[in-house]
Amino acid sequence: AYLALPTTTLEKKIIFWESTGSFLRSSRKRRREICSYHRTPTSHFFDSSETPSRLLSMKTISEYENDHDDEASTGESTPDVGAGGVDTKRNQVVARVRLVVFLVLLGVAVAVSFSVYHYTKTQELDAFENHFDDQATKVVQAFKFNAERRLEALEAFSTQITSHAISSNSTFPFVTLPDFERHATHTLQLAEVVALLVLPIVTAETRQEWEVYSRANQGWLVEGLSLQQTSGGDEEALGRLQGEFEKGNIVEEGTIDPSQYEITPVIYKVKPGSTAAEYEDSNGPYTPIWQMAPAIPISVLVNFNTFSHPARVRELTSFMKYQKMLISSAADFRDEDPLTANRKAVMDLFLNRWRNGTFEYEEGPVSDAYIPIFDEYGPEKKLVSVLTAYIYWQSYFTNVLPEGQNGVVCVLSNSCGQKYTYILHGAKVSYIGQGDLHESEYEHMRVETGYGAVLNQDITDPLDAQCFYNVYIYPSSEMENDHVTNNPMIFAATLLGTFLITSLIFLTYDRLVAQRHNLVETQAVQSSAVVSSLFPEKVRDRIMASTDSKKKKDTKFLSSEASKITDDAYAVVDDSMPIADLYPECTVLFADIVGFTKWSASHTPVEVFKLLETLYATFDKIARRRKVFKVETIGDCYVAVTGLPNPQEKHAVIMAKFAAECLAEVNPVLHSLVDKLGPETTDLSMRFGLNSGPVTAGVLRGEKARFQLFGDTVNTAARMESNGQRGRIHISETTADLLKAAGFSSWVVPREGRIQAKGKGSLQTYWIGAEADFSFTAKTLETGSQGTAYGRQSSVVDEEEDRAIKAMMEHAVGRLARGAKADF
Repeated sequence: AYLALPTTTLEKKIIFWESTGSFLRSSRKRRREICSYHRTPTSHFFDSSETPSRLLSMKTISEYENDHDDEASTGESTPDVGAGGVDTKRNQVVARVRLVVFLVLLGVAVAVSFSVYHYTKTQELDAFENHFDDQATKVVQAFKFNAERRLEALEAFSTQITSHAISSNSTFPFVTLPDFERHATHTLQLAEVVALLVLPIVTAETRQEWEVYSRANQGWLVEGLSLQQTSGGDEEALGRLQGEFEKGNIVEEGTIDPSQYEITPVIYKVKPGSTAAEYEDSNGPYTPIWQMAPAIPISVLVNFNTFSHPARVRELTSFMKYQKMLISSAADFRDEDPLTANRKAVMDLFLNRWRNGTFEYEEGPVSDAYIPIFDEYGPEKKLVSVLTAYIYWQSYFTNVLPEGQNGVVCVLSNSCGQKYTYILHGAKVSYIGQGDLHESEYEHMRVETGYGAVLNQDITDPLDAQCFYNVYIYPSSEMENDHVTNNPMIFAATLLGTFLITSLIFLTYDRLVAQRHNLVETQAVQSSAVVSSLFPEKVRDRIMASTDSKKKKDTKFLSSEASKITDDAYAVVDDSMPIADLYPECTVLFADIVGFTKWSASHTPVEVFKLLETLYATFDKIARRRKVFKVETIGDCYVAVTGLPNPQEKHAVIMAKFAAECLAEVNPVLHSLVDKLGPETTDLSMRFGLNSGPVTAGVLRGEKARFQLFGDTVNTAARMESNGQRGRIHISETTADLLKAAGFSSWVVPREGRIQAKGKGSLQTYWIGAEADFSFTAKTLETGSQGTAYGRQSSVVDEEEDRAIKAMMEHAVGRLARGAKADF
């Protein structure tokens, strides 16, 4: 606390009570005697919120005495109040208390040190569990999002094939999608699958015609290969496949020889237990491989009847029965598994063609997804083809966690009884192996996605071969070691030592307090004289008056003597120069919500403020980025200015861009509030008014002081807004001239006819039109430094952002020209 007392001597002594111990040594009775003896008003004593700078800036007591108490300067002598006035008995009490406190602290230090260990250990464990929960939530959300987005992409591609067949009057199975490689590449990227294969359903009746059709339309394969970049990884995969086929003697008696054709000319199958191909002699139906992406240079795969493969027959049978999307069981393509023989080499080839040789198959499960292709969209639609995709499950866990987040274990489980384990290290994922391989001590922390995460179907759906997938997420000892450390033991030892050292320092410090009091007192008097001599009146009064005003407002809020403190505030204002300046080059913006009065009449105050806060918070973000100074909001009116508090050469251009971007954001914000505020919210719109010129700005001090703008420029900007139209930016001739002079004449569109503005008469005004190009860079716009009064941070808006604003403005203005509501 600080205490100021008047004396009859020329020296104005300031007693600085800093130490709590010293303050306790000053008896309450003695303080009452001091106050009574000097008859000093209570307003002359500084409260506990005063700072040293505030103390040094105050006038001496004698300067205030004439205003409050004439008797305070009658010349009565005042005894000096200092360390010598401290009560001796109180000193003895304080000394005994100090000793007791020291002994208590010593005992508590020992007990607390032991308890700190357990507390910090618990905190680390809690932090570990919370961290895992956060990471597990990210994995669950990413897995569900990826599953939904990727399967939707596959369904969209199957619909694209149906659409082509309808538009080209083609009849299944005799349908070939043009530019298949180009179309499928986008789906591969969106769905993050390894390959796409189209399997038309061919019956015994259409088989012969199909075999003729496939030979005549096989150009898609060469076309697809020509679009790809050959990679070194192809050679190994091709050599491996060729070796397998040669071992199996693919050309045998009774079998076809695919080397005679670019593709296999007939539907064929692979002889069970070998790699030899032979004529498909069953009665159908057949599902031969037709178009595939990425295209691979193995034409022998075309017309292979996938229905004859042991691993697919059950899945295709169930799929054709229920005609719903189906995901098969997973397979780890091991060479020793006869059901997946040669598929690893094919998978490597697909991955090399897709990733241009930068990726190859690693160990891990792969599933087949079957998506129906229908001949039409109506209720009479029939299943005519199958779209098959290879799902490489490892991709579902890639790029899920940020870098540095390690040790998350994911167990991929399905309803078919299979389990596969991965571990995540940031954006990378590593396959551990088959089975549930997580550490058992973390079983209680398990988090899962649920079996409906992939297909969004109930696990009881009657698909015979359908496998539903679930992901179990666990922490690992690696993750725990990153959070549970030896710090608890270190903290406990440090705390015990700190208590002991602090206690000793406290005893030494107490002996030095009295000496420091005298030193601070002398320095305070000297510093007050230095401050008065160094700063001119204007600067000093602005700084001190601003500080005084803040303190008095805080006191007024907390104290019941409001009128007394308000009078003191007015006295400060009268004694110093006003804080006001003229800014000769500014652009002022007024923005008003059209239809707000009617809308607010039918909504609660909470809803009204929700609208205003959401909309104007969006404007505030744009203002910070574009270095626009927000002045205030008056009801539903938003007021902003450029060119102050720091000059901006392109103030009109900056404000035009700001208004355009704000206008572009109005409808998206309103539509986002429909669920909370009702559909009538979208009927609202905004109009903007801009004017440029000199502006007087400053702080009108007193009660509820704030930064304000004054002058004819402000009034004209308000007229521009009030005479504007919804969804448009109305500017004065002055602003239009500045935009033209800056080289942005294309922005300005003259308004038809002159307007009659209140207090201004007839004015020619302009609109900012849809042709405006709102792009600019740091080289073309020098906006000046950021205003320090509000500490705003901003960045130069890049060209891509401004092109987006321009596009939205063009769309909005075009709709307005056609008489429609702006919807951008």
